[in-house]
Amino acid sequence: MAVSVNNLVTITNTGLAARLRAIRVRAGKSQAEIAQRLGLNEAWYADLEQRDGELAASLTLFKAMELASLFGVTLHELIGAPIIAGEAVAVMDLPDKVRAHALRNGISIEQLEYTVGFDLQDFPMQLHSHHSINSTR
Repeated sequence: MAVSVNNLVTITNTGLAARLRAIRVRAGKSQAEIAQRLGLNEAWYADLEQRDGELAASLTLFKAMELASLFGVTLHELIGAPIIAGEAVAVMDLPDKVRAHALRNGISIEQLEYTVGFDLQDFPMQLHSHHSINSTR
């Protein structure tokens, strides 16, 4: 499955499962450890490393970002996407940027979710609660 982002880059899921496994092994983490940290059962996490389309089909964008963080890599590195030169965006500004993109392109958040393969509805709340948790540490 290929996903076009802003008509600038195409991300394919081909080889993503093997990439996840290699990154996890390089990070020195077990499947059980990662599953537990993500709040998934081990079989569900194992599917991520066995099926190329599983990450986009079963994880929210927030969970994918959390997974990348657990491995000590960026989301771009995790999914093997090229980094597009441009404006840097603070994580807390992402919800507004996503809404603006949808509005600018005349699509609903649901249509954007379908296009990118991630659940964005709760992203602002997840982002806020994640920021609040990390701010208190």
